[in-house]
Amino acid sequence: MKTNHSSHALDARLSAAASFVRHGDSVVDVGTDHAYLPIWLCQNNLVSRALATDVREGPIQAAQRNIHAAGLSGIIETRLCDGLDGSEPFHPDTILICGMGGDLIAAILSAAPWLTTYPVRLVLQPMTHAETVRAWLAQNGFAITDETLAQADKIYQIICADYVGTPYTLGIPESHYGPVIVKRGGPLWNALAAQQEPIWRKKRDARASNGLPTSEEDEMLAFFAAQKTQ
Repeated sequence: MKTNHSSHALDARLSAAASFVRHGDSVVDVGTDHAYLPIWLCQNNLVSRALATDVREGPIQAAQRNIHAAGLSGIIETRLCDGLDGSEPFHPDTILICGMGGDLIAAILSAAPWLTTYPVRLVLQPMTHAETVRAWLAQNGFAITDETLAQADKIYQIICADYVGTPYTLGIPESHYGPVIVKRGGPLWNALAAQQEPIWRKKRDARASNGLPTSEEDEMLAFFAAQKTQ
């Protein structure tokens, strides 16, 4: 594939998301912004074609300019739409949703019931409420097949899930931080756990002082304590 411009370098967060895209996939990038991710995937011959969508006109126009400058207008389509509206005919192998709140990601997925009609991979990078995203995946039969952490201005969680059709349940620690991330461990996980533990302690103390139940917070603090002894 020949392009006119060299690749935009991806930051650690988007590079981690890109690592979960299988070679030759067709992809939809929801909330594409400047289309840096699909452009990079195409310039590196990792995907066969891409659809870049956004709910706002400004980002779509910026995406179109960047796609044209990269010589990829015949390979990357753009669509002004809300979430995955109108993406079904594209028949994507992988759907990327990066840089949105977890509640919004879950709402976008819920509004696209066709996701469960054929094997589709979801690569999701929630800015907040990763537990909401994982709860949706578990309830809707998407197995979490891989995950990773990426360090940029903060530590981000990137989730890779494939549809298997069997709902399951996750424990509280795994829903917040990911079964694969927790099991794999490593320096970034240790750093994230060190950041998160005092937040949970503060939450527990606030709930206790207001006479509210603290079972979830107690479970999380016990989990963090156990992590330190491993």
